[in-house]
Amino acid sequence: MSVRVLEQQPLALGTHFTAEVDGRRVEIWEPTDSHVGPRPLLLAHDGQNLFLPGRSFGGVPWGLSDAISSLPTKAVQPFVVAPWNRADIGRAADYAPQRVLQSLPDVERGFTEYFNWTEHVAAGNPIQWFGDSYAQWCASQLLPAVQSQFGWQVNSEAIAVMGSSMGGLASAYALALRPDVYSAALCLSTHWLPGGHALAQELTGMLPPSDSGARIWFDHGTLNLDSTYGPFQLTADAVMRERGYREPDQWRTKVYADADHNETSWSVRLPEILRWWLLNEHEQ
Repeated sequence: MSVRVLEQQPLALGTHFTAEVDGRRVEIWEPTDSHVGPRPLLLAHDGQNLFLPGRSFGGVPWGLSDAISSLPTKAVQPFVVAPWNRADIGRAADYAPQRVLQSLPDVERGFTEYFNWTEHVAAGNPIQWFGDSYAQWCASQLLPAVQSQFGWQVNSEAIAVMGSSMGGLASAYALALRPDVYSAALCLSTHWLPGGHALAQELTGMLPPSDSGARIWFDHGTLNLDSTYGPFQLTADAVMRERGYREPDQWRTKVYADADHNETSWSVRLPEILRWWLLNEHEQ
């Protein structure tokens, strides 16, 4: 698989690239500090929202490169690979945890109703879920292709996957499917709502066993859409405890008061999440 670089520019303490891989736009960020040796690697969903205001939803990016560059000097800054999402139905089809929906009809029905696809399905056009193929593409094709193209030395034990909302579901699902690639999932404002308690219980039950060393971050705010996640996150938390995940170093769930469901809120807590992942630091 080829990586075609379309743009390149300095950004924060690194170099930002926009590329095309297998017909999908991908944002790539490479640190330019003095570190020698392997680095962590972060696969992040919704790549268009992470770096540049001109591309992000609502014109407000996460400021991911700034957050990485602000890390303490003891942290090894990660490489970033961030595919853009597909438009409209394609984003949900790629990010939904396909095996959960296919094994639990009520959860699949919840997604169909939530995204207003009921008439589409009733007309004999079942939704095609691509959660498995998207997750496998990221892990088995995209990441190796970018690493090869740029000649990166990657610490294979420090590869994380991150996303917000449906991207939060996709991140947990990626860790469940490919624990051989990812050692951590950073799930912001995880969008449990369409599948409810059954989705939260089933997906967390699919995560690697606690003795695997896998690490999982969950969070949500208290405003608007984020305010609906609390009960479902409690269900997920109960499963995490039952499965023996240790708080707060191996698993963390944090509630951010007065945080909303948007890029501004996610950008504010991003530095804390990166420190938890890279330095195992825990804030109250």
